[in-house]
Amino acid sequence: MFEIDARRAARDIRLAADEMRDLARNAPPGPWQVTHGVDSVHLLALEGHEIAVLTGMWATGTAKYLATVSPNVAYLLAELLWLSESLVRKRELPSRVQASLLALARAIRTP
Repeated sequence: MFEIDARRAARDIRLAADEMRDLARNAPPGPWQVTHGVDSVHLLALEGHEIAVLTGMWATGTAKYLATVSPNVAYLLAELLWLSESLVRKRELPSRVQASLLALARAIRTP
C-alpha cells in the first residue's frame, strides 16, 4: 500500500514540475522588475517591456509577489520538484519533506 502511495505522490510531483516548466516557458523572460507610477505599479520584463499594470490597495504587494515568482524561479522550483520525484517514489525523504513537496505539487496543479 505504501508503495502505491509513493508512486502516486511521485507522479503528482513530476506532473507539477512539468506544469511549472511549461508556465515558465510561456511567460515573458525574467527576472522581472517592479516600478511605481503615480497611481499604479508596473511589472516589467527584460529590457523594460511592460508585463502588467496593477492598481489598487494590493498593487504593490501583488507586483512584488509576481516579481518573486518570475520564470527564473518557476524553473528552479520545477527542477527541485523534478529532482525530488525519484526520492519520493523510493520513500527516501523524511515524511514531512515528502508531504510538503506533495502539497506544493497539488497547489501548482490546482487551477
